[in-house]
Amino acid sequence: FAKVNANGTIGSWTATTSAPEPARYGAMIAGNGHVYMIGGQDGSSTPSDDINYGRVNSDGTITTWFTTETKLLDEMVGGSGAYANGYLYVAGGTPALAGSPSVPDAASAATTVQYAKVNADGSPGSFVATGSLPAARTGGSLVAANGYMYYVGGQNTGGTAQTQVYYAKIKADGTLV
Repeated sequence: FAKVNANGTIGSWTATTSAPEPARYGAMIAGNGHVYMIGGQDGSSTPSDDINYGRVNSDGTITTWFTTETKLLDEMVGGSGAYANGYLYVAGGTPALAGSPSVPDAASAATTVQYAKVNADGSPGSFVATGSLPAARTGGSLVAANGYMYYVGGQNTGGTAQTQVYYAKIKADGTLV
C-alpha cells in the first residue's frame, strides 16, 4: 500500500499482511473501510469464485484477511468490480481460460452483472444478478459515480479491445436499471 498525499502524489509503497491465497485477474474493490479480492485465478491458475476481504486500518495496513463462504454466482476471471452505496458489484469476466500463461478467454466473455449487500461487519452478503451488460466483455473497468455504474472498455468475445462505455442507474436497493 501507499499513502495518497494531500497534493495528489503517492508516497512510498509498503508491504502489509499478505492475502490469504494467490490471485490474479480478479476484481479488487475498496469500500467502507474494507478491500475485497473477488474471483480471478487461484495459485494453480484455476478460475475462482472466492471472496476474501480485509479491514483497512487508519494507518493503511490490513491486519487480518477473512475468507468468506459467500461466492460469486460463477467462477470468474477478468471480472471488473466496484463499490457503491453499501453494495459490491462485479461485471463481465469469463469462466474460462485460454493460452499460456493462462489468461481470460475472451471467447467466453460474460454479460453478467452481480451484486451483494455489504453487512455491517464488512462481510459480503449473497451475490445475485442485476441486469446485464449490453454485450459480453472481459477485462474492462467498472466504476460508480453520481448514482450511476459505468463499464468501460474490455475485450469482446473476439478478443478485440473495446472503446464503448455502458452505464446504468443505481437504484436505492442496489439493482441497476
